[in-house]
Amino acid sequence: MTTQLQATALHLLEMGYHPVRIEPGQKRPGHNGWQREMPTEESLMRHFSRPSNIGILLGIPAGDGTCLIGIDVDVDDPAILEAVHAAIGVKCPQKRGNKGSTFFVRYAGGDL
Repeated sequence: MTTQLQATALHLLEMGYHPVRIEPGQKRPGHNGWQREMPTEESLMRHFSRPSNIGILLGIPAGDGTCLIGIDVDVDDPAILEAVHAAIGVKCPQKRGNKGSTFFVRYAGGDL
């Protein structure tokens, strides 16, 4: 039987993302070499068989040639955050952190 966590990880993989298992209460995977692991359906079923959080590897090309990147802005100045959002040009997910925000964008290549 597939759990909701496994189904979510598999759905992310189908969408071209590269999900990784994160131990509860942690901010990154707890083992060496996680940056080089490319998830498969089988590995996701195994890794997400117990309680965990889901992270997504950034900068890895997807099947459509795009990759997910994070743009860190280490300030809380609303004017600067709005300028970054305007420069990106499309609505995108944003995460607020202790030192500012991270914007997540699918990048199709070319000059930044």
